[in-house]
Amino acid sequence: MNVGDEYIIGLRKKPEYPWRDTHLRLTGNCVLSMMEFFLIDWQSSAYGKKALKTTDKVSEYYPIERFETINKQILKDLINDIPGDNKIPTQVISSGPNDVHKSEIRDMMIRMIMDAKESIFIQTPYFTPDEAFSSALKIAALSGKDIRIMVPGKWDKAYVKAAAMEFIRQMIPYGIKFYAYPGFIHSKTLVVDGKVVTIGTTNIDTRSFELHFEMNIIFYDAPFAQKNVDIFLKDQEKCTLIEKEILDKTPLIKRTIWGFCKLFSPLM
Repeated sequence: MNVGDEYIIGLRKKPEYPWRDTHLRLTGNCVLSMMEFFLIDWQSSAYGKKALKTTDKVSEYYPIERFETINKQILKDLINDIPGDNKIPTQVISSGPNDVHKSEIRDMMIRMIMDAKESIFIQTPYFTPDEAFSSALKIAALSGKDIRIMVPGKWDKAYVKAAAMEFIRQMIPYGIKFYAYPGFIHSKTLVVDGKVVTIGTTNIDTRSFELHFEMNIIFYDAPFAQKNVDIFLKDQEKCTLIEKEILDKTPLIKRTIWGFCKLFSPLM
């Protein structure tokens, strides 16, 4: 995994601020699964001239000979695979409005949270979880797990920040620690016990869980998961701990706006 340093962006004429993201370069067997999911999602969402309705059209983007080359490489990898080598076991999971059960990625994350024995570290640019995800976090926190969630200090959407602040204010008493990154953190990672990590496109909100086409990869590898823990802790050093006492001192009118936005968070 390659993680770049934070960089500065300008959004129209707004003040510039740090932007942190986490990116992956994937090779091996999982790539074919990702290509397959992409084509399925494209077929489900594209329309008009953008739609790929025929095999000929698909081949313009993914030539058949390219698939044949990939299949040969995958077969070679499977034959030569040696347990304990530097290959990382992965699982590709996708979800979207075209699925019968639309929340596979959310359910996967909840399962990871419920299976945690010690710690749960989450980085997310948006935090407006649904009831199931919120309950899983609260139960894990009440069970004594070390739960840390990193959110932006600078948000790109004021109404999403307002809704998130009310969620955060209500969840801190359960023992969940929230950290504000000094800028906009766009990473979407969840690490459990320093042993398993998922990285992908999914935000912690209802739109990502049920309405958007999303894809996450689970990495079943302790050294790789620990690397992500180290990244989290390095980012945490720059962060400010969000304290409920400070949030409670926020003017009533502002907290009323938070509550109003939280009420409509499933639509955000």
